[in-house]
Amino acid sequence: MDVLGNQVDADGNSFDKFGQIVNLKDYFTFEGQLSSNSQREGIYSKILGEAVVAAYKKYNIILSSNVVAFAAFYHFFIEFGELGLLNLLNQKNLKYQIDDVTFNKDVQTLVNIIREKAARNELLISDENWTDHNLIIKDGLYKLGIYHAVNVLTVEKSGKLLCGI
Repeated sequence: MDVLGNQVDADGNSFDKFGQIVNLKDYFTFEGQLSSNSQREGIYSKILGEAVVAAYKKYNIILSSNVVAFAAFYHFFIEFGELGLLNLLNQKNLKYQIDDVTFNKDVQTLVNIIREKAARNELLISDENWTDHNLIIKDGLYKLGIYHAVNVLTVEKSGKLLCGI
């Protein structure tokens, strides 16, 4: 994808939606000269943003860790959302407990929605076993901590999840 959201071949040629080669320089010139135009560039930014979103939806693969993280964050946000997203994410040493029954039910709902969308080819899912939400939770919890120095989501002996920032 080029800076305007056009498809690009292996040689770096950009193609418009009709398959025609385009010269990106033409998008940024006026009367033959390169020029800055905030209105034009705003429109190009919008076009590029839409192309990025479309490509993300088309090529993103949903992982078990995505589902577990989303479900946990959803509960966390419902509880503390009045702080606003930035302040919420900047909380230090905040521990939040999530009821395992509610969490399991929410993950099962998410998994069902994801499976339905995958069956309609609306999204891609990883190779995990998506027929059992308990396996998705177990695998997601394991993989969620792979890139973190400290696990942000753990299961307590009581079965409740502990979200610690």
